[in-house]
Amino acid sequence: MIIEDNTMVSLRYLVKNKHGDVIDNIMDNKPIEYLHGAGKILPELEEAVKGLKTGDKKSIIIENQVMANITEQLFIDVVIDDVRAALPEELLIAKPIQKADDNGCGEGCCCG
Repeated sequence: MIIEDNTMVSLRYLVKNKHGDVIDNIMDNKPIEYLHGAGKILPELEEAVKGLKTGDKKSIIIENQVMANITEQLFIDVVIDDVRAALPEELLIAKPIQKADDNGCGEGCCCG
């Protein structure tokens, strides 16, 4: 399955500035998951990953991104971990539904 509107995407990324300084790095962590087309990530990044599929990697340059009142050129390395059809409930809330763990508990559960 390819990334298109109304797909759930799991990805990891490394973000650097033009000097090579690491701004954010989740390559060795749990991926983020988002509903593609819902505007939950940088619009330029969302457009750049459209059409990719699970296992794809891409290097992206985003020009003049404003973060904390600083205009910055961003260099982003992205790894696509998973692409799947969004569930009807996920389309309604425009975000992933938290999956239960081995105990049947989801995020915010009082187990344990």
